[in-house]
Amino acid sequence: MGMQDLKVQDLEAQDLEVQKLEMQDLEIQDSTQREKLIRPIDVDCGEKWKLASALLEFQDIAEIDAVRLGVGSDVFGQNNITWILSQIELHITKMPRLHDKIVLTTWHGEWRKFFFLRFFKAFDLKGNTLIEGLSNWVIIDSIERKMVTPAKYDIEFPPASEKKLFVLSKIRLSGVEFNNQIKISPVYSDFDMNGHVNNTKYIEWIMNSIPFEEAVKREPVFLNIIYKKEIVWGDKAVLDWQEEAGKYIVRGSNADTGEVFFECILHFK
Repeated sequence: MGMQDLKVQDLEAQDLEVQKLEMQDLEIQDSTQREKLIRPIDVDCGEKWKLASALLEFQDIAEIDAVRLGVGSDVFGQNNITWILSQIELHITKMPRLHDKIVLTTWHGEWRKFFFLRFFKAFDLKGNTLIEGLSNWVIIDSIERKMVTPAKYDIEFPPASEKKLFVLSKIRLSGVEFNNQIKISPVYSDFDMNGHVNNTKYIEWIMNSIPFEEAVKREPVFLNIIYKKEIVWGDKAVLDWQEEAGKYIVRGSNADTGEVFFECILHFK
């Protein structure tokens, strides 16, 4: 179905459905919600929502919720500090498709010294869960590039929500024998306002390393990625990966020093 086939009446009807969806997270009292229409720019040629686009949307709503809580970029920028994503794990029941309208929800979890948990959910208009996510964040001094705590800046972090989804999985790659490798030289469009490669680009690199038909035809059901070290201008990256029965294990490292940039596990069905 092309964009011309999506009638205005259809979108209006979807809007009414969203209004009726009383956000199953009435149980999640302290959260932020917004609607999302899956557009052509958001999908691959199989018309399913791209993982990188999903991560971008989740982080966008995370910033909106952080601003609501008084710990967003508007406050952090005044103190030369910023949020950095350390890990994100997604459990995917069904990936949205082109022209689907969904509801995104996020809420904050507990604060563990340097680490801050944040939960995500994506629903369809009938209230069915499509994606559940949990992320781990740190606060970085933008100048010194070191982790800091809000207490240093007299920033009060709100009490954690009692609503939880799951516990973050660990990634253990010791003993893994990688049998595929690609080399990557980051370019201008890979970098964000923090001066390092945006974390969604890592997902694009991984998807680009997977055989094309596999990436288009199969459905992702699980993603877990840990960001260990930022990639800055001048760094060269090497992606080593192996695949078995739709399970991809990927490690990104510095081509010159071998230092690990990120580790990822991605499952398809």
